[in-house]
Amino acid sequence: MIAVWFVFRAFNVTYPIWAIISVVMVSEIELHASYLATRGRVAHTAAGCAVGLIVLALAGAGIWQLCAASVAASLVSFYLVNLGGNWRTAPVATVVVMATGIQQFSKYAGYEAAIERTLEVLGGSIIALGITWVASKLWPARIGAAQAQN
Repeated sequence: MIAVWFVFRAFNVTYPIWAIISVVMVSEIELHASYLATRGRVAHTAAGCAVGLIVLALAGAGIWQLCAASVAASLVSFYLVNLGGNWRTAPVATVVVMATGIQQFSKYAGYEAAIERTLEVLGGSIIALGITWVASKLWPARIGAAQAQN
């Protein structure tokens, strides 16, 4: 997590909370599992942000729009994205995007939140995947032994 903090601070991101959450969510001992978790997290986040942006553009920011968008994001993520992983990430992303628009009474604030959140999730996930790759090269026997015991 400290690696994420320093990488994002280099890009003037003051509090890369979503990147840190992504590291926790996609970190795995096995490289292929980490890859699958990264792919799912990024896809579900992008789907949720996209649904939130579409609803903001078409219907604006409000509590009813937020509820409808959350349901739509859940359905899109569960039935259309269908990459495994945690499909609940999509409605969470939708809520983050739309809540920003509601709080600031501006759909444009939601656009900015969607871009920032997606980039943080992508960056944090890639860093986690890189850390898993490095760890798999440094400790391959330990990982193989752990898998043999299961």
